[in-house]
Amino acid sequence: MIELDLQLHKAIEAARESTDETQSDILKRMLGLSPGTVVGHRAWSGKGITLPHGTKLRMTRNDVTVEGEIADGAWLVNGKSFGSPSTAAREVSRLVDGEVTALSGWIHWFAKRPCDPDYEQLIELRG
Repeated sequence: MIELDLQLHKAIEAARESTDETQSDILKRMLGLSPGTVVGHRAWSGKGITLPHGTKLRMTRNDVTVEGEIADGAWLVNGKSFGSPSTAAREVSRLVDGEVTALSGWIHWFAKRPCDPDYEQLIELRG
């Protein structure tokens, strides 16, 4: 909860586009944030893309699907935190003997940002 002076409150209300729109939605739009953006948590950024906090992650390898999410600027997968998609992909794809395989996370991970209707391959988000 934040306290607003009357002038700021009037400016927010003047920007309202529909009666269904909350003040939070209005402020997010005015600040250029997507409606699903969670304010106060860091996004993850790399190679020209940004994945906001709360982005869902999915990777399937050898008929096993692993899911994770972006949590406060990191890749959180299987209870572990990673700094990049490739590091996360290599870790979850370890062989039975513990050996790490060389994988590009940009190819294997799919992401669904809070504002996206479905998952999209990470490399496709790079454009």
